[in-house]
Amino acid sequence: MEKDKTPVMPSLVVVLKGFILLFWIVFLVWSSIFAASSSVSKSLMIFSRTMGWDKDDYGLYAQVDTILDEFRLSPNRLDAFFSDEKHRNQNHQALRDEFQNVKKRVGDYLLASANDLSVSPDSLRLMVGEFVHDDFILSPAELERQIGLPPGVVDWIQSYRKETAASLSTRKAKADLVDTFAILMALGAFGSIIFLINDYVSPASSFNIQSYLFRPLFGMLLAAAVFIVDVATQAIISESGTSNLRHETLYLLALAAGLLTEKVYAFVQNKLTDIVKTYKQR
Repeated sequence: MEKDKTPVMPSLVVVLKGFILLFWIVFLVWSSIFAASSSVSKSLMIFSRTMGWDKDDYGLYAQVDTILDEFRLSPNRLDAFFSDEKHRNQNHQALRDEFQNVKKRVGDYLLASANDLSVSPDSLRLMVGEFVHDDFILSPAELERQIGLPPGVVDWIQSYRKETAASLSTRKAKADLVDTFAILMALGAFGSIIFLINDYVSPASSFNIQSYLFRPLFGMLLAAAVFIVDVATQAIISESGTSNLRHETLYLLALAAGLLTEKVYAFVQNKLTDIVKTYKQR
């Protein structure tokens, strides 16, 4: 009697497992690309400061007023101009709007100069006519004047540079932590996918659909737990904070969180138990 040579159709469970694995692989590729690109975007965010006029940046407005005084363009002079009989028929609102535009141009210039570390503020010279239009209230001779930055404005630029440098350093450290966290979660998912692919191609597949659905997620969360435990351990044994995180060890443990989930879970439990005991002894 001949054997039935009809090809065996894969069961619904096998097909579902394959689709779930494919989903996780696509998710892993997407998250890896996102993690890589997000580190670039964070760097751009750190090293480029968005300058807005919706708030006073480190006392910027006071410096703008100082420059306008050097331009001989104070609000008092504007009011005196309006009260003069010869100018009462002029469009006062348009002139006031232009006055605000002049302030904004001066503020933008000061901020750009403060952020350009290659420029010495002592060497800066401002041509009044580059900030004030010819049809404004200044005379042609006043528009042709060049002024240097007053000492107070020079001091402000130097102070601003010191403060923003410290702020950038803090923001960079935080962004590095976020990047590390994202990489660890991707590695946790990667290890879980390797584990499940090995089970899928094995003739004696032993894991159910729930494992295929949630094991990569569990690997990601466990990798995040490894990160948190390591940060907490560093806080206990060292005063250097997160600057001495052992990235290579973290990467290895994050991969193991997916491949050897049960062992890493026990490792995290033991570490947390030790941390709790340490805090209780303090």
